[in-house]
Amino acid sequence: MASPSLFRRTSARLGWHYIHPKNGKPLKQTRHYGDPRYINNEAAMIEGQWGLITADFGMLTQVQLENARLAILKRLPRNNFSLTMHGTAWEEFPMTKRPKESRMGGGKGNIHHFAYKLTTGVPIFEFVATSPYRLSQSEAEAIFLPARILLPLQTVVVPHGRVDEYSVFK
Repeated sequence: MASPSLFRRTSARLGWHYIHPKNGKPLKQTRHYGDPRYINNEAAMIEGQWGLITADFGMLTQVQLENARLAILKRLPRNNFSLTMHGTAWEEFPMTKRPKESRMGGGKGNIHHFAYKLTTGVPIFEFVATSPYRLSQSEAEAIFLPARILLPLQTVVVPHGRVDEYSVFK
């Protein structure tokens, strides 16, 4: 009889990309865009001066995040702020895609890329002041504007502190 600790859900058992136990390949999953199980019920904390959080459900790839980060860094005043990206704690999900010339049927396609599933109120970027220089909300929105255009999600610029759906999404 196996011990009950083998059946408990732990972070080690969940795995990095949900690896198949026999062949070692990542499992192909369905998308679950607006699934209630993925709704963010926690309030986000913005530790820096200004932050960029999501305002709806969606998916982001690593390429989209990197392009948005570079767009923010071009407008951010140098030597006054440091940019922090919160993407290290998110879980990646495999996305499948069929070849263009394939016919209908034949099962699910191969894994094409990995994406992050995000819900409302998840912080994406924030910047911390390294000097006493402070920005107004219009200046912060001007800095985050190119990144907001590049991201496929609706986002909101929020100030320092606790962010929840009641204070931002009115």
